[in-house]
Amino acid sequence: MSALETMVGGMTVAELARLANLSIEQLVTAAFDGATVGGTARAAAPAPVNGNGARVRRGKVPRGGLRLDHVLTTLASLGGPAKLDDVRAKTGGSAPQVRSALQKLAEAGKVKITGERRGTRYLSR
Repeated sequence: MSALETMVGGMTVAELARLANLSIEQLVTAAFDGATVGGTARAAAPAPVNGNGARVRRGKVPRGGLRLDHVLTTLASLGGPAKLDDVRAKTGGSAPQVRSALQKLAEAGKVKITGERRGTRYLSR
């Protein structure tokens, strides 16, 4: 085993993602997208993970809620003005959880909010 394999083998997915300057979701997607296992194409995508690296059941967020850095990274990865449902689908949070996180990020100057009601869009700065 090479020194690199030894070093990476001892890291958590969250540590590896942080060093690669990627979200955990981006790292997992890069690792498994189009990959084959035993010569056979993968049948299903890996389970989504939250900002802590924990697996998230679809539509469920573990106790403690969403991490603001995870919501911000997710918003940036969407690459443009995004609807609440787009961010929600990627983070696994409920609409109120994601809306609250986006409001806090907007107050901190990290997210720009435009429009109202169904026309509301969020953009990372």
